[in-house]
Amino acid sequence: MASAEKLTESGRVVSPFATVGRYFEALPDGWDSFPAFVARASLLGSLRERGALDALEALPDRLLPRILLDTLAATSEWLPEVVHVAMLLAVRDVRFGAGPRGDEDFQRWLDQLNRELLDQPENTGAMIVASPADYVPRLAAVWTTFHEGTPAVVVPLAPNRAVLTVSHPAVLFPAIALESRRRAFALALAKQGAVQPNVAVQTEVTGADARTAFDATWA
Repeated sequence: MASAEKLTESGRVVSPFATVGRYFEALPDGWDSFPAFVARASLLGSLRERGALDALEALPDRLLPRILLDTLAATSEWLPEVVHVAMLLAVRDVRFGAGPRGDEDFQRWLDQLNRELLDQPENTGAMIVASPADYVPRLAAVWTTFHEGTPAVVVPLAPNRAVLTVSHPAVLFPAIALESRRRAFALALAKQGAVQPNVAVQTEVTGADARTAFDATWA
């Protein structure tokens, strides 16, 4: 098992599992939180193929979602959304360094993974349309294909602008997870022929609930 902490150059003690650890501490019931919110287990398939799930072996028992191992062993169709998020954060912590540089390296790694997925016809065939303007209204349906419990709505604002809004518990998606989705949205728009796609993300929190808006524009 990996050491639970290490010294930085500044002398501070930092956990090598800081990102997934913060996520776990923020959840109201640990890995049992929000059982009605689930994600398709197939989202982990490409990560398993690349050996990324080997990172889980380095996690201390407290941070290892038992249900994740059970789900993978049973090849279930769905797994809890918190476990899906936790797996990504675990990969980020184990495979990439601490701090902002590690965050960016992780996002670039996910970008490349998403590019490869978007190039696979079995993953994108149903989403290939004539133009970004035709594609964007389908984003809510695309989201709900892979996520349940987090309703999504698309509001077109102009021929080259639309907002995808996802409702979710405030602590379900940490900032690093929302950033990965923002970048994936921009990549998908580019795949559909959007010129200079730009996606901004903003989350409004009301008590325990939140609404995250992905505001997309393109030329």
